Amino acid sequence: MAASSWHQGWDITDEEREVYRKRSQASSRAKAKAVRGEGRTPIHPINVPRLNPDYLMPQLAKNGLRSLSLFSGGGGLDLGFDRAGFTHVASYDILPESSVTLKNVRPEWKVFAGESGDVTLVNWRNYRGLVDIIHGGPPCQPFSVAGRHSRRSS
Repeated sequence: MAASSWHQGWDITDEEREVYRKRSQASSRAKAKAVRGEGRTPIHPINVPRLNPDYLMPQLAKNGLRSLSLFSGGGGLDLGFDRAGFTHVASYDILPESSVTLKNVRPEWKVFAGESGDVTLVNWRNYRGLVDIIHGGPPCQPFSVAGRHSRRSS
């Protein structure tokens, strides 16, 4: 199977790989349980992706608008805005692992994570006149104060 144009492989440390591996395995087990109807009823429908991003969102020409990302996670919205022609200004997420993912896909981008990615500590006046649109993926419900307040685990 040929690699998609949007996929870029990257190197991570064994420690980072183990964190991702454990998270991925836990997520796979939870999704499999949900698909089988075991455990709690899912809050949202279970996603079964069937679309090719290259066809779904072709790369558009730059539109002259600049975007700032909050609660960026792995950068799905960031990459979508990039493909839609926006110029990336910066990304913020409190999870350090999120920045690793996004920095490896777009090493030239400004990505802030961990304490520097905490949106409650940023002086947003520094972005005055530099941003046309702010987009974000509000915190994942299991971790959010609006959700079930689950603990993060490695």
